[in-house]
Amino acid sequence: MEKKKILIVEDEIIVSTSMTLTLSRKNYDCMVVTSGEQAINALDTYEPDLILMDIGLDGKIDGISAASIIRKQYDSPIIFVTEQQDTNVFQHAMIAFPQNYLSKPYTDIALLQAVEMAIHQPVAAGNPATPKPMDDRVSDGIFIYLHNQYVKVLFADILYLKADGMSTVMYCAMNKEYTISLPSNKVVAQLACPWIVQTNRSFYVNIHRIDSIRHDTLIVNRNEVPMGKKYKFNVLSRLKKITQGKQE
Repeated sequence: MEKKKILIVEDEIIVSTSMTLTLSRKNYDCMVVTSGEQAINALDTYEPDLILMDIGLDGKIDGISAASIIRKQYDSPIIFVTEQQDTNVFQHAMIAFPQNYLSKPYTDIALLQAVEMAIHQPVAAGNPATPKPMDDRVSDGIFIYLHNQYVKVLFADILYLKADGMSTVMYCAMNKEYTISLPSNKVVAQLACPWIVQTNRSFYVNIHRIDSIRHDTLIVNRNEVPMGKKYKFNVLSRLKKITQGKQE
């Protein structure tokens, strides 16, 4: 069975080391970062099943702010860990829709129980549901507001999308790029295009524009698009392939 991955965001080395030891004994794979900025960047390559987030992080981004940014782009459940018992802090933390709230000091049993519950519970819904496409709307593309006008982009011209912080970069044919000031999950929801498939935490690809596949990398118009293990089966299941003389 593949190990569940946990991202620990904690700037106290004693606490993060203790967490790692406790969780590793239960066969969890742990990665430790010490700031909100590092946590956000880590999600480009590390795909956690759960995030343990200290609220009182040093740096430009505290734990609540980092969790709020992460929640808008990723579905990983989040547990807040804190020494603060202030009711106002607790209420403020709710804006990031955490799965649980763990107060320091805690026991190993409390930590493990909180982790188990969070991993097996559905993520709190912080985003509105994907709108259903209407039959009388334009179906071959979408209009993007740029420079005081709406520009039409055909779905067939979209190569792939990449999350860039709170924005999304849409890469299209003819070397065109569009930066949209929305998180990638909201852009994809508004596109409502069945051809656009998620390949990892930050990338979505137009399956009709895939030229080749190299291990965990998709080649799209000479560009490399990474494909995470969690999304690989869904991506490949959408493609017709000939393997060992048999067509799937």
